[in-house]
Amino acid sequence: MIIKGEIQNHAEIGGLLFVVKQFEKIGSEVLSDKLPMKMPLVNIQKVDHLSNSYRCCVTAFVPSNLDSLDNETQSMLPLSSSENLIDKLFLKYNGIVKVVTGIDNNNGDGKSEEQLTPISCRGFELVYSSSHTLSYNVYYIVFDYTIMEENAFHTDAIIIQDENIDPETSRGTVTTSSSSG
Repeated sequence: MIIKGEIQNHAEIGGLLFVVKQFEKIGSEVLSDKLPMKMPLVNIQKVDHLSNSYRCCVTAFVPSNLDSLDNETQSMLPLSSSENLIDKLFLKYNGIVKVVTGIDNNNGDGKSEEQLTPISCRGFELVYSSSHTLSYNVYYIVFDYTIMEENAFHTDAIIIQDENIDPETSRGTVTTSSSSG
């Protein structure tokens, strides 16, 4: 079963233009003890016909019982306009962050984590609030971002985190494309 949210959300945040291209709930609910993974799966690719534009495809497990985030969403992009998700699931841009990861721009083969050089990433979060989560829905989210400034800082990768505003640990995935932005 696939449930599609028809949206054309776009916003300029932090020097980037965001456009949500696709938002789908796929499959049925998954119980928390049966989750195959906790971090979002992420793919990024350059949008060929546009300079400084990238497409991000995200598969994320989001709690099925989301609470509203009415007052905390000023600099975030809503991901769905469907009635049961409005004001509940957002994309947030956190700017450029430094991350130590297995993706290393200085040939980190054989180095311990302490020896790796941090890489520059564009930081994103899927933001929601949920307490006492027993089951999750799987969402497939596609968004494009365009770097608006010609001489803006380019990054080696992106990091997409999953942040539950309720006091749980955030989770994330770092990924890169062959021509990162």
